Amino acid sequence: TMSSPIFRNFSRFLFALFCVVIAFLVPLSARAGIVFFDVPDITINNSPAQSVIFADINLADGTYTTGSPSGLWMEFGFAGFGNGLWYASGNSISFGRADGGFDALLLDYGDPVYPPSITSWGNSADSSGAWSSGGAGYLGLARGFGQVADLNFGWAAINYNAAGVNSTLTISGFAFETNLGQSILAGEGGPPPGPSSVPEPGTWVAAALLAGCTAFVRWRRR
Repeated sequence: TMSSPIFRNFSRFLFALFCVVIAFLVPLSARAGIVFFDVPDITINNSPAQSVIFADINLADGTYTTGSPSGLWMEFGFAGFGNGLWYASGNSISFGRADGGFDALLLDYGDPVYPPSITSWGNSADSSGAWSSGGAGYLGLARGFGQVADLNFGWAAINYNAAGVNSTLTISGFAFETNLGQSILAGEGGPPPGPSSVPEPGTWVAAALLAGCTAFVRWRRR
């Protein structure tokens, strides 16, 4: 029956589980401060050499334009030979590096952008290191100058197919933390990488809310 000890204990268990799930998943589903820029999978080629510019990047509303450099901007491009890929930026955006050289560091989903993943920052690159090997992942971004407390950290989701003159690069989105000095994880605030049958955090939250409310109502009726 509704008032049986087994049912009461089970209802309390569901309600406790609901509270734990909510406390864990709500920060993941929508952490305040991260603005995501949804890019419709822009692909550029190495032959003929192409580049793409994201300009007028607005950290307040997640808008941007493509075309000529303007405002806060960053650019990805090919040199037209070998696996040569380069990047550039304007108005204080820097790219994460694995060392003191020019090689960009390709991060995995969930890696911290700064630190310890990134050891240095720059706004140009040559054709060596991580960029020559290719792969899908995230590039660490930082906007600003000076100390960590003065920077907005972010990431760009890329898929680099290193195939000599036939190399391609696809950019599928980027994000920034709007709070200065606040850390961010690669991919945080954006969609999970690749196709997945695992429900989004928001779906888990809704399911937990439904289960918790049902258990609470039944407990109140005992």
